[in-house]
Amino acid sequence: MPMTRQEIQRRYHAKHYVPTHLLPPEQRERRVAAQKEKARAWYLAHKEETCAKVRAYRQDHLDEVQAREKAYKAAHKEEGYARTRAWALAHPEAVKVSKRRSQQAHLPARNAQRRLHRQVDLDLRERERLYRASTKPAAAARMREWRKRNLEHARANDAAWKKAHPLKGREQCSQRRARRRQVFVEKVELLVLYERDKGICGICKKKLPLAWASFDHILPLAQGGEHSYKNMQIAHLSCNSRKRDRATIPQQLRLVG
Repeated sequence: MPMTRQEIQRRYHAKHYVPTHLLPPEQRERRVAAQKEKARAWYLAHKEETCAKVRAYRQDHLDEVQAREKAYKAAHKEEGYARTRAWALAHPEAVKVSKRRSQQAHLPARNAQRRLHRQVDLDLRERERLYRASTKPAAAARMREWRKRNLEHARANDAAWKKAHPLKGREQCSQRRARRRQVFVEKVELLVLYERDKGICGICKKKLPLAWASFDHILPLAQGGEHSYKNMQIAHLSCNSRKRDRATIPQQLRLVG
């Protein structure tokens, strides 16, 4: 029986074939390049069939494949990072396109997550507000007790804070005086008041540096005046001290106007 062509090639190959690692360098490179080209041509010719087989195998052995992939990534973590960085540096435009596609694909989920977090934050803030309101008397009592036990330390902390926040210190002092009088108290900021009055003292009508500004109640607290923007102006501390608890008629008419 005559031999087929494949049988002849197989016998010739078995008789005359030299292993790749025994070839001279130039022949070895040519053989490796030819084998790669042949393998690539075969893959391109059977791409769909090969991908279908790979997908089917992965689906049937999913746990095993994932375990192998996880073990490989853990063993070659630095190599993977290096390859990823090198590819990203070599293909900046592809990276931008990939990021844009990923953002567009995950935009609805990201927006939903942000809305959920915002709602959670609002609920948390409301709970914190209610908790603070319910525990405010007890917290104030604990703070008073602590200040009594650590008076020197508390005074040093107060002095350091007022030195670091001079405007806030003046605002808090003025609000505290108004609360003691049990009058209407509005949060008044000295900087806002200074800009509204254009840096002019409300008593002597002269230019006033912000560092020298003080709160002046047009209708004094002792006479029932409220702690609000409409009843307050800026003034030199010296002018404010000379005025004391008196209110002149033009200043009172300003409230009516």
